Amino acid sequence: MIDAAIAQLSGMTNVCAYVAASCSQEQIQTIERKKIEKVTLCGDPDKAGDNGTASNLRRMLAVGILVYVAPRLPNKLDPDEFILKYGLEAWNKNINSAEHGLRWQAKRLIQQYSIDR
Repeated sequence: MIDAAIAQLSGMTNVCAYVAASCSQEQIQTIERKKIEKVTLCGDPDKAGDNGTASNLRRMLAVGILVYVAPRLPNKLDPDEFILKYGLEAWNKNINSAEHGLRWQAKRLIQQYSIDR
């Protein structure tokens, strides 16, 4: 929740946060009901964040929401910490370099099952 509060206090009002690394079903239903067609996810830069992003991706695609995934934030910073340290311009640059969720998922699977790891 702090992630969204910091973003909104910084002037970015088109954000929301989810708890426990994954959106609730009610949040996804609200996004769908409001006819939001595209969402960019930026989870915490850890395993739970990645797993939550994968879950959000799967559930949003199932209801027709186009999903993009922002690059993982550096230095293990959560979104609120990143915004406070680097500002909205850096945040927007990170969000604007998001890739399609299916491409993100494919890269994750290749890395997970790569022999070279």
